[in-house]
Amino acid sequence: MKSRPLIIGSAWILSLAGAYIIGSGGTKSTDPTTNSGSRQSTPAKSVRPGSGSSDLASDRRALSASPAIRAAGSLPARQAVAELALLTDPIDRVQGFLALVDSLGPDEFEGVVAEFRSLGITQERLTEYGILLHAWGQSNPPAALDYALENTGTNFARQTVLASWATYDPDAAIAAAEAQFEGDGANPMLVGVIRGLAREDLNRATDLMQGLPRSRERGDALETLLPIILADGVDSALTWSDGITDEGLRGATLASIARHVSDEDPAKAADMIMSIEDDDSKFRALDDIAESWAKQDIDAAVAFANTLEPTLKAEAAEGIIRELASENPLEASQWMETLAAEGVNLDAAIHRFIWKANSTQPELAANWIGQMTDKRDAERNYHRFLGRWQSQDAEAANAWIANTELPKSIKRRFAPKTDQQR
Repeated sequence: MKSRPLIIGSAWILSLAGAYIIGSGGTKSTDPTTNSGSRQSTPAKSVRPGSGSSDLASDRRALSASPAIRAAGSLPARQAVAELALLTDPIDRVQGFLALVDSLGPDEFEGVVAEFRSLGITQERLTEYGILLHAWGQSNPPAALDYALENTGTNFARQTVLASWATYDPDAAIAAAEAQFEGDGANPMLVGVIRGLAREDLNRATDLMQGLPRSRERGDALETLLPIILADGVDSALTWSDGITDEGLRGATLASIARHVSDEDPAKAADMIMSIEDDDSKFRALDDIAESWAKQDIDAAVAFANTLEPTLKAEAAEGIIRELASENPLEASQWMETLAAEGVNLDAAIHRFIWKANSTQPELAANWIGQMTDKRDAERNYHRFLGRWQSQDAEAANAWIANTELPKSIKRRFAPKTDQQR
């Protein structure tokens, strides 16, 4: 950027795609061009002091070495965008866009971003889109945010601009995010501010996250902070979680830390889960922890599940049953019979069991469908399962259907037709 060189290291180039996509909440949708409406003008322009070095300039010259990039560099900015977007090598594209944004003045970004968006924002182009938005957020963040509010329909652009802005002027970024939000609930734009603050001022980022009500946005903010927290080790992450006052947020934090731990030490992860007081967080994580444990030691995972009260046991069984059914469908079925006798709701576990055991033990799998307490779900599974079984082994499937008490609609649909009926 002409008014202030943008400092971007090689490590940033390599991590940009993951950082922007994950940091935006893992969105898989494209950023639509629908107009969501600007509410009010953003605060006065915030200016970041410029910086640069001879080494950086050398790096920039190296980035421009590609003939395609050099050719694009001789074109007007908006035309260069179209040329760079056509490059098939992703490294060339990233390097070209980095060189392009360094050449832009604050007033040139809007035209360049508009041109880029007109090409279509695909999953493959999110990295370059993120580069443009990040750089605009460094050069002229109020204008960038106004544009995002007026021209985009998702939070990706808004959060990316605010994340960039917050790295050097958090007060202005927070003020802008709050000024542009109307209504009740969590402010999704603060997630972008939190992302930008995370490495610069973790305590302030944490306070902003805690200020959000229980919501998807608060979960997104937590997922933004956790990689930074876990980089210092699990013990450090647990110490950080102790400072979270909201029980639901603390439970979600411990659950996420436990998932991180479970691949290496599932027993420790299980202990962490059981220490969570928030039931919702505990239930959400138990399935994942039990599944991770089962992949490493099925017997230990089953032994752990057997110690739990029925509601938690159902969650653990859902995680374990896929691995157990893969190794030994009969043993898995016997374990489920024991759990059913204890009054454990096995609907979720049955769903996983029938689709894991269907290839080797289709009759055993089919017998469990009728044990589901949700009869509408059972009928849906009958329709899918029996249709597949008949296509693979019609004789066995038809014999089972003929000798099994089934809902009338299932009998009508799948019972073999006699010659008269045909």
